[in-house]
Amino acid sequence: MGQLISVSGIDGAGKTTLAHAILGDLTSRGVRAEELEMGPSRVWRWTELLSRRADSAAMDFSGDRVGLALSFERFGFAMDHVRPALEVYDYVILQRFVLDWAATGRSFGAGESELALIKAFEKVMDSPTFMIYLDVPPEIAAARIRARGKSSNLREEESVLKRTARAYDELLDRFPGVLRVNAELPTHRQVELVREALAQREDERAPGR
Repeated sequence: MGQLISVSGIDGAGKTTLAHAILGDLTSRGVRAEELEMGPSRVWRWTELLSRRADSAAMDFSGDRVGLALSFERFGFAMDHVRPALEVYDYVILQRFVLDWAATGRSFGAGESELALIKAFEKVMDSPTFMIYLDVPPEIAAARIRARGKSSNLREEESVLKRTARAYDELLDRFPGVLRVNAELPTHRQVELVREALAQREDERAPGR
């Protein structure tokens, strides 16, 4: 079975750019690799829409409830699409995985129950995961988002970016082995760091080590 490379970070960190670049680097060296993207969450879209309504006060949009719904939606995608791809490719690159799920949930009030569920899912996937965290100041991420054009995504509001960045910082030590990459570095340098870390990881996994 192949290995999963997850690219994590707040919105505006440059996850899409780096994921594309990693794919290009791997395939140019003859490595079988594929990039998958979950796409917009239906659960998140409907939660945003309903929570903005004036009569939503009676609805219970607690962090744990929304987090649970999001988790099952994501788990379904991973089991239906990611696991089959890992049977075919040496590497599968995915934007936003368990670290992002946990950080997003925590930033909106989800507790330890969601984190325990996510950690359990890591075991169900039964595939080595190489996690990359793109570290960027929320102010810079917000400026990048504004440069792309006005966004109506709640996650892209600067106050939410700051809250989510704090959640990542709190959670990074709960996910050992994460490669922390400065998102302000040129993309080619980010790819070099990833390539070096993957090579070291392969050496450590080699028989007899």
